[in-house]
Amino acid sequence: MVSAQNNYNIMSRQVEIDLFPYCSQRDVGFLPYSPLGGGYLTGKYQAGRPAPEGTRGADGGGEVGRLRNDRNEAMLAPLGAVAGEYGHSMLDMAFAWMLAHPEVTSVIAGAMTPEQIAANIAAADWELTPEQLESINAIAAYEAGGIRGPERPAARG
Repeated sequence: MVSAQNNYNIMSRQVEIDLFPYCSQRDVGFLPYSPLGGGYLTGKYQAGRPAPEGTRGADGGGEVGRLRNDRNEAMLAPLGAVAGEYGHSMLDMAFAWMLAHPEVTSVIAGAMTPEQIAANIAAADWELTPEQLESINAIAAYEAGGIRGPERPAARG
């Protein structure tokens, strides 16, 4: 095996516990899909408000439907604030956060318009500092079933 492809984003971090150690130990690349949680991490969704008309989450299904819960909704505004503090969008932050993990070799990012392609490309230019990565992880720490995810290494650089 040379690479693994799993769902992974700021709010879906299970692979950090079970798959990242395997990838690191065996020099296996990791290609995350759904880095934006089906659009949930783009900044267009707001806690406590219905999904905007015409978005993937408008019908309540898919990845957005799975991510819309009290825990994740409580993270939206603070994550957006961190991104804004550094002059970036939520999308930029989601991609930069993903690329800060040494196991991640590339990010599978969908796009439907030329503008979305340009935004995806530009997002990869933001290299998080260790402090920025720590700020994001403090908001979106992985924890499920009493298991807390491992502390992540500092950003590349």
